Amino acid sequence: FNVTLIGGGPLSLFNLAPQIALDGRLSFELSEAAVGEFAFEAVLTDSDKAHTERFNISVVPRTLPPSFQLPPRITVFEDSGLYSHQVAVNISAGDSSACGSGQGFDIQFFVNSIEVTSGSDPLFSQDPVFADDGTLTFVPAPNAVGRATVSVVLRQIGSSADPAVGGFEVVVQGVADPPSFDL
Repeated sequence: FNVTLIGGGPLSLFNLAPQIALDGRLSFELSEAAVGEFAFEAVLTDSDKAHTERFNISVVPRTLPPSFQLPPRITVFEDSGLYSHQVAVNISAGDSSACGSGQGFDIQFFVNSIEVTSGSDPLFSQDPVFADDGTLTFVPAPNAVGRATVSVVLRQIGSSADPAVGGFEVVVQGVADPPSFDL
């Protein structure tokens, strides 16, 4: 078989140009930048006879999912008040080439679940929430001590890409309360 590109993008978008084996199997390898419609012509020559077939390869852009990193544990002290720190790092909206605009996707964090695993329930007077820049905000409940597992989801708004999922543990450590007495 002799396979020739007759339309579409440049052949340089293939790391391995399309080839057809004698058993009819088509093989090729795309480069990372390959997107579009490619038209090919395959010619089978046997002695003095030739047979020509045309075929297309359509390559659609893929959307890479968003990603982020979280610390495994966040520890605060009992009655410590408002916690507000950027804890999600290396936040990526994923691949923006599939959205067509070249501007990328907006992203949004969601706290998927909060499970108090030990200690006081409720553990929070203000449940953990994330801002889109990765800032985590929560308030431990008064005199609460314990642990909670928090599950977080990062989605591309308007995209069908799979969300990024992560989790971490919040530990609210007890502190020795000063002695008190009534007269």
